[in-house]
Amino acid sequence: MKRCYIVVFLLLLLALTACGKSTEAKWQEQYDLGMKYVSEGNYEEAIIAFAAAIEIDPKSADAYLALADIYEAQGDTESLRAILEQGLEATGDARLQERLEEQNSSRTERIDQEDGSYLIWEELENGGMRIYHYDADGTLRAISENNADRVQIYSASYNNDGSLNAESRYDPETNTGKTQYYGEDGQPFSYELEEYYEPGRMRSSESYSMDGTFSGKRTWEYAGDGSYVISDYNSDNELYRQQYFDADRNLTDTVEY
Repeated sequence: MKRCYIVVFLLLLLALTACGKSTEAKWQEQYDLGMKYVSEGNYEEAIIAFAAAIEIDPKSADAYLALADIYEAQGDTESLRAILEQGLEATGDARLQERLEEQNSSRTERIDQEDGSYLIWEELENGGMRIYHYDADGTLRAISENNADRVQIYSASYNNDGSLNAESRYDPETNTGKTQYYGEDGQPFSYELEEYYEPGRMRSSESYSMDGTFSGKRTWEYAGDGSYVISDYNSDNELYRQQYFDADRNLTDTVEY
């Protein structure tokens, strides 16, 4: 009877050992498959394989890191942060913590131009980017900011002395914007209220002095072939000029009224 218990115990031990190896082998199989797909550039199948590896063993950090590499290569910062956070919570791995901290902090890069001017590119925590434009002597000339969808939501231009010349803000949800202009004293003296058909495609722009007095308007109308006409109105809202452009933005005709 004692020998029988020993045999049963050994069988159970072997069974448990076999199960453990089976789980590890299954994880390794999915992980290796994911790496194979990555080497082939097949990211969709690689994501499926690494997700399966995580399902098999949520405590192994390597599959989370592999998925993070894919999302980073695709520029999918939202999924990148999500998988790093999920992996860190499940494993506590220091590598995931380091990657997450790196993603949550802004990154900057300098891009030099042939004429000596340069750009400072800054990645923002919300997935957008801000670009500073400098002359060769280091004078700041402009700032532009895009959201995570790469739509420009802010821009500013500066004078030679570094004072603010104009700044524009755009709201993608309403397709509207506002541009404000500044004098030499640094005070705003006029502004424009803008409407867009879509980002980068203007519909109209109305000009006002700072006390709200209407001073003119400009509208854009587009044809199906990409050509368009710009109409200018005076402070009495009377049309006084129209300019015609082809699809390549070349001026083809001007009509004065």
